[in-house]
Amino acid sequence: MPKANENLVETLFADRGDDLLRYLTSRMPNADDAKELAQEAYLRLLRRNRKELVRHPEAYLFRIAANLMYEHWLKIRPESENRSDAIDPEMLEGGELSTEGTVAQQQSVDALERVLRVMPPIRQKVVLMHRRDGMTYNEISAELGISVGMVKKHLVKGLARCREQLLRYGDE
Repeated sequence: MPKANENLVETLFADRGDDLLRYLTSRMPNADDAKELAQEAYLRLLRRNRKELVRHPEAYLFRIAANLMYEHWLKIRPESENRSDAIDPEMLEGGELSTEGTVAQQQSVDALERVLRVMPPIRQKVVLMHRRDGMTYNEISAELGISVGMVKKHLVKGLARCREQLLRYGDE
């Protein structure tokens, strides 16, 4: 890690650390979450390879923090906002969807999209390649350059998360 990056982060922490923590604390339900997000923001800035491309490091740090808050809220958002029913295959086979059926289908699709968006990128790719594109474990492994075992692991965890969320939505 370049020394310049470390110096930049140290300077920002010394100069703006309290401001960043106040910013996060005022928008988060508890101070512990705010501290964790602040720490993650500094870590992401520290890992930035080409800091010379960042014209305004302070603003960039606060943008990182805002993005982290958004990611955090996506993960903990009340389930009532994500209500959905599972897609009924019989509705799709008939070719005709009632208004309720159309709404239920769209809610299910929206719920799945939200769940996929918060998955790690590699897991998201594995799930989509397998379920949407119909690719085999070996094809996904070759495409992504990971082992078949990792493909299975990501697929199992990804599908379990999707099922869990859809069941939650359906129970409400």
